[in-house]
Parts: sequence; structure tokens; C-alpha cells
Amino acid sequence: MSSDQERNQLTVLESGTDLARLAAEHWAAHVPTCPGWDLGTLVAHVGRSHRWAVANLTAGRRVHLREVDQAPDAQAERLAWYREGLEQLGAAIERTDPDAEIWAFGASGEHRAWWWFRRMAHETALHRYDAELAVGMDPTPLEPSFSAGGIDEYLVDLLPRLPAERFAERHGTLHVHATDAPGEWVLDFDQPPQPARREHVKADTAVRGPAADLLLWLWGRRPVDGLEVFGDAGTVADWSSLAI
Repeated sequence: MSSDQERNQLTVLESGTDLARLAAEHWAAHVPTCPGWDLGTLVAHVGRSHRWAVANLTAGRRVHLREVDQAPDAQAERLAWYREGLEQLGAAIERTDPDAEIWAFGASGEHRAWWWFRRMAHETALHRYDAELAVGMDPTPLEPSFSAGGIDEYLVDLLPRLPAERFAERHGTLHVHATDAPGEWVLDFDQPPQPARREHVKADTAVRGPAADLLLWLWGRRPVDGLEVFGDAGTVADWSSLAI
């Protein structure tokens, strides 16, 4: 495996195992960062995402999410189903060439297996963060370069997939700048939905800070408070409405 492939596999397996353990111990705990969900619901969501990734990495064709089995209802069966899917995903990452042509749903048009490796690493790590918050733990820190990769995925591949009307109240440009890892991005809200440009330019609004804090803010897991905001703060005041 390549080093990136190995890191993504390790993140998936470690984060996924922690999530299963916390859910088994606190099944009905409310997840404050996922309104209306408990840890049992979170397990169902992440487990289905894992199985969707495995299906696309192994089927040789595009597999729609509707083709993936729903999680069982009972706690024991759901946890077993989840752990089985997690093991399958770890194996799929290990045996799949990162550059293999695989359908992916990002706005950038990237269609290679590594896209799924990265997506599942961030999906699983972010939801472990949710689970840890749900049980009152201090969340596991997210490493700066890993977080910068998540910011890039969010701004280039995921955010532009939202309907244009979601951006109707935002105008001008936004510069997102990580301070502890390489990474700068610019969004133009007057031409949505477009992938962010990876560049350093002056914008109407700028947000700077550690990559992990930026990533959590972009995903609606923390407020913009504590990050440096320059220019028109109204652009980022209600960012959680764009959290995917």
C-alpha cells in the first residue's frame, strides 16, 4: 500500500472501532452535533456509508446508495452489521489500486479509488468526533495535514454539490486559510456552485486558523468564534446552514 492509502485505512479502522465501542456502551446517547440522532442512528449512517464505499470499490460499476442494505433494527445485530462492514472497508482499501478508475460523487469530477479512501477516512473520523462529544469525552484531536485534506474535499468536492439556492443569501468571495498546514482556498458566492480555487488571493471575507478548527467549523461542528475573521463577517455568520 502507498503511505496515504495506509494512513486512510488506519484512520478508518481506528475511528470506526472507537465509534462502535462508544455506541455499544451508550447506544441511546443523544448526538448534539447531529440533531435528532442517537448513537444507534449514527452507527446505521456510518455503517451504510462504509458499505456504499465497499460496493463502489469492488463492483466495477457505479453503485447507488439505494442498492445498499439498511441497518438492522436491533442493537446487537446492528453493531455486528457495522463491524462487518468496517472490516470489509479496511480490506477493500488495502487491495484496491488508489489510481483505479472508480465512480465518485465529488463536484471536481475525480473518479479514482483514492477519492473513496479519503472520503471514508474523513466520514469516520468526523463521526467519531460526534460520538465522543455525545458521551462527554474530549474528542480525539484531528491532525493538521489530515484536516487540510478534509477542508479541500469539503470546498472542492462536496460543498459545490449543494443546490444553488442554498447560497442565495451569500455574496462576494471567501478565503479559507489554514495556519498550521499548507492550504488556502477561495470560494466565489456570486457564481455558485463552483469548486473552490486553491490559491492565495484577497477576498471579501477571510477565515484563518488551525486546519482542524476550520474543518470542524465548515462541517458545522463548532462556531466560527475563535477563528480569525477578516472583512464581511456576515458571510460566515450562519455557516452551519451550509453544513452538509
